[in-house]
Amino acid sequence: MSERRCARSIALALTAAASSGCVSQQMEHGLGRLVGRDVQVALERFGYPQARVPAQDGTVYIWTAYAVARDPTPVGAFSGSVGSAPVYDTASGPPSRDSGCLLRLTVDTSQVIRGGTWKGDVADCAAFARAMPR
Repeated sequence: MSERRCARSIALALTAAASSGCVSQQMEHGLGRLVGRDVQVALERFGYPQARVPAQDGTVYIWTAYAVARDPTPVGAFSGSVGSAPVYDTASGPPSRDSGCLLRLTVDTSQVIRGGTWKGDVADCAAFARAMPR
């Protein structure tokens, strides 16, 4: 690998690491700021949850997110013609995904947020991080 390519790879890795820390900080800080607030605040920020699960003394609200696919799977190339014009193209299948972002808020019977957790890929959690209270 050339010195220039190596330097670029290192710069990209450092940018990804910094962005990862930023999202993690925003998520942790934001979750802390939601505690004690009415669940309506979360609904306004994150939209309607994918699930609401009854729990002892309240409800757990669950949101999930997936970033736009970044890694389509190549499945092949093809060529042919339209009339007398040659046509060349490639095709790709759906991306392989094993990540995502899961946001859970525990809400008491008075509709007050009592806690929250998150886990997942920072790219997938970025939208939630941006929506968190500052």
